[in-house]
Amino acid sequence: MKQNSRQLIEAAVANRAALENEIASSQKRLAETGARIPEMAATVDLDDAQAMAELGKLQLEVSIFPARIMVKEEALAKAEAGILAACEEFIRTVLNPQARAIEARARAKVEAELRQHLETGPDLIRGVEHSKLVRSAVANVMGLEANPHDGPTGYAGRILKAWQATEQFEAKLK
Repeated sequence: MKQNSRQLIEAAVANRAALENEIASSQKRLAETGARIPEMAATVDLDDAQAMAELGKLQLEVSIFPARIMVKEEALAKAEAGILAACEEFIRTVLNPQARAIEARARAKVEAELRQHLETGPDLIRGVEHSKLVRSAVANVMGLEANPHDGPTGYAGRILKAWQATEQFEAKLK
């Protein structure tokens, strides 16, 4: 489940990157083609069918590329929404439950150690809550920002790093 959810995020990020590259490539080709038209139109032999066909092809490309770019930009927006959806699913089904379980295990471990020295009551609760282990576990749970400020790709990267940190913390806890 963990790997599958992680792979969904990675696939969504890769899809977005591919669309971004396609858009950049189309924009470059549009600029290059658009730059060739005035030069060619000024020098073309109007009786040369092959040259006129080439000029017509260039003009057709220049008129088609903006629509292609627009469609790919719409797909890019959907890809970004897909990244966010994959991230939220990963948080809901993997990261949050795992982090909460780690936090509970850390509390139980500290409480078991402190029970040897403290009676049940406010001192024990305070000792558990202020222990380094529990505070570290809570920091793992609270480590993600709710509103990504560096875009969906950056958000996905932070989520995967948080998952790695959670995995590492869990290994220390065992």
